[in-house]
Amino acid sequence: IRVDTFVQAGYRTSPRFDSLLAKVIAHHPGGAFHAALVRGRQALAEFRIEGLATNRDFLRSLLEHPDLAAGRVYTRFV
Repeated sequence: IRVDTFVQAGYRTSPRFDSLLAKVIAHHPGGAFHAALVRGRQALAEFRIEGLATNRDFLRSLLEHPDLAAGRVYTRFV
C-alpha cells in the first residue's frame, strides 16, 4: 500500500484545481488483481481523514462491487 498526500492542518484547496487530498495505491507483488482489491479494501477500512467529508465510503463500496472483481467494468461504470 502506498499513500500520496498533499495536505496539512489548515490547508485550503482551490476550487480551480482537483481537490485530491490523498491517493491510496494498492498493489500485489504477484500481480493478482483480486489480491490487490483485498489490500485496497483493507487500506481504505483503516484510512482516516478527519475534519472534512471524503469519498472513502464510495471507494470502499466500489472495491466491493462484484462487477469490479469480475472485470466487468468500463469507463462509464461509475
